Order: sequence, then structure tokens, then C-alpha cells
Amino acid sequence: GSCWSFTTNSAIESNWLKQGLSSFDLSEQNFKNCHGFLWGHCDGGNAELSSSYLSRQSGPILETQNAYNVNESTCVSTYSPTAFITDAYYLPTRLDDNFQYQMKWWLYNYGALYTNMHWDDDSYNSSNYSYYYSGESGSNHAVTLVGWDDNYVVIGAPANGAWIIKNSWGTYWGQNGYFYISYYDTRVHSETAVFPNRLDFNENSDLFFYDEIGGISGYGYMSTIAYGAVKFTTTGSFSLQKVATWMRAPGTVSFYIYSNFNGSNFTGLLASLTNQDVENPGYHTFSLNAPVLLAENTNFYIKVNYSTPNYYWPLPMEVEITDYCSPTIETAKCWISSNNSSWTQIGTNTTNLRDLCVRAFGENIVLPAAPVLNSPLNNGTNISINPTLTWTASTSATSYQLQVSTQSNFSTTVFDQSNITSTSQQVTNLAQTTIHYWRVRASNSNGTSPWSEV
Repeated sequence: GSCWSFTTNSAIESNWLKQGLSSFDLSEQNFKNCHGFLWGHCDGGNAELSSSYLSRQSGPILETQNAYNVNESTCVSTYSPTAFITDAYYLPTRLDDNFQYQMKWWLYNYGALYTNMHWDDDSYNSSNYSYYYSGESGSNHAVTLVGWDDNYVVIGAPANGAWIIKNSWGTYWGQNGYFYISYYDTRVHSETAVFPNRLDFNENSDLFFYDEIGGISGYGYMSTIAYGAVKFTTTGSFSLQKVATWMRAPGTVSFYIYSNFNGSNFTGLLASLTNQDVENPGYHTFSLNAPVLLAENTNFYIKVNYSTPNYYWPLPMEVEITDYCSPTIETAKCWISSNNSSWTQIGTNTTNLRDLCVRAFGENIVLPAAPVLNSPLNNGTNISINPTLTWTASTSATSYQLQVSTQSNFSTTVFDQSNITSTSQQVTNLAQTTIHYWRVRASNSNGTSPWSEV
């Protein structure tokens, strides 16, 4: 089924309300059809599918853009996400120490959570909407954890206490779509997740990555420490603002951004972000201390140091898994190391068919185009000595500079004004019977356009 997509969106929608945003209705259809794995659109899912879809900015999109249709399996990929989900954490499960406290803390601070359970009709009591399963069968249903009641009586359970659950079967089912699972259920919370952070959509942003599936596998050297590096190339002027990676276990991670790598040594350090603590496995995005400005067609390398105490496969990898995923593996883009000095290339044309899961996020530096002059026309005559000059608006411009001169090379000017926010400006007291030249250029926070044609 597609219960996992409903659960993911419910968690996100709740989190956005917690952040003070308005109510959203996000598209489950786009989730189930565009997750990118080999499973069919209604063959089930998990938090990995959700995190993969969200982290590569495939969504979320609005329900009004791609409405739910259980019979439709075509992926609609023409819509921009409503916002960017920058993090997806895999939380403690029922097998972890102090897990109840952790779940309640995340619920209280971040809103509803993704979780799962084993559904068995015989374990549900419709008289008080309670559920208790004591068997050993695997999880088969994703639901949304929205609260708890320490005193709720679940019939058949060994003691009181229940999680409050939102189901995906409509408001006609249960208590307006909700029910209660005993704290003592043996299969609830075997997979839990939260999607706690978002960025507003920005059409000029860009995400560099090779791992379209994400960090579904770990790799290491029988050590809790390992190193990886990826190469990216800009397609235009770019402001690198954030770095991201998947973490297979709690630990620390450090990033180093370089301009050069010869296969053995990194040179030209551009920025670093060290000793970032990670409490939960999953997808994590980190802001650099300052943006790194990169020119068009520029190579840059991100080297990452992973440390995951008590876990011996710290490198997050994308790899083909039979009947689960079949990602495109890159060539000459990723390297790994056990000691931070001797580096091994991985990927296509090597014996290690994997992509390292490291990403770079930022904003394309978009300069406004040169304005086009409208009036007065070129070589115009009988022009007023107090003319109003007009030009076309330039996309992305926030202000304009206007110059008027009696010299075609503008070596001197009779009028020069910046920070004009409209597309017209009156100039007064020009000399009569004199040829004047005028030009305009546009500006925004990224810089200034060329001058218009005179």
C-alpha cells in the first residue's frame, strides 16, 4: 500500500504547524509514484523511501498539484517542491534504551512522527479504539504517532498506557481516523523517523549530488573512522552555502572543501566545518560558516571525515540492491580512504560499485540581464530638455543606474544616478541642440548587469 506516504506527509504537515506555518495538504500521490526505488507505486514503503524522495528535493508538492489516485502510477516530476526538507532523522525504536522518553521528547518539540506497526484485525478493539499485538510477525503498516496517554486502558495489554495514532484509512474509521496502541505492543515503533527542518523554496537554489537513492548502505574498514571525498563541477557562478551527508550511526562528521585533488593530495582549502555532532542516523544538512563563491565550470571537492563509535561501517553509500533499488553509479567522482592519506576511487569501472552519499547545496548567482532602452528612441529629434527616460525591466533586478552624457564613451556625465527602483527617470535641464547619450544597467544582491546598448 501507500500508507508510508500518508504517514510521511502527516509528520511533515504537523511539523510545519509546529513551526508556526499554515496548514498544508501535501501530495501522497507524488510520493508513491516518484520515490525512485524498484517497488511499485502501491507495493509498500518505508522511511528510506521517504527520506530519499525528500532529500533529493523531488518534493513535497501540494495535493492540488498531484491528487491521490490509487490506480495511477505515473510519476509527475514537473512541479517544484513546496519547500526543501533538509533533514531526515531515524529515531530510536522500541528496542533502544529510554526509547519512550525519546519519542515523547521528539513529539513534544517537533510534532507528529513517522512510525510503523504490525496490523492484525484480531488485535483491534473497536469498542474503545485500542490495539495490542503480542506476536512476532514483522511490521506491515506505517502510521503517524501524534501523542500519548499514560493512563489509557488497552484491553488485553499487561498494563495501562498507549500511543495515540493517526491512521490513513479515513475519518470514518476508528475514532475519527485515530486509535490507541498499547505501550506494550511488540511490533510498534520498529522504524521511526522525523523530518524536522525545512527551507523555503528558492528557484535559484541548486543541490549537487550523485546518490539519487541515498545512504542505504554502510561501508568501512573494520574501524569506526573512515574518510570519503566527492568531486562536483559548477555549471554557472555558484554560492556554496551548505553541505549534507547521510549518517549510518550517531557520531561526528567533519567537512573540508578544496579546489584541487590529484588522486593523492587535496590542495586549495576553501572552507571547513569540523566536529559536527550527530545524535541520530539519517540525512543531515549543515550550514557553512560563510558561503564559498565558485566561478562557472569550477571543480570543487568535499572531503568528509566520519566517526561513528561502536559502528564499523561509517561511510554512507548508495549501491544496487536486488528488487529494491538500482541507482546509476558514477565514474571518477568518489574516493574513500581508511587513513586520510591513501585514496581509492570507487564507482563505475572499479571493483567497488558504489556512490558516496555527500551533497552540496547553495544558490546559483543570477545576475540581471542588461535593460533595453525604450524612450526616447535612438537618434530621436525634438526631444525635450527635461525628458523622461524609460527602459524595460530586467528579470531579477532590484535597482538600476542611469547615466546621461554628451560623450559616446561616457568619459564624463551630465547625469548619473543609482538605486533607481522604477523603470523610468526624468532628467532636467539638458543642454539644447546637443546630442546626448544615455545608458542603464541593472543590479541585484549578486552584482550588476552589463550596460544597455546606447
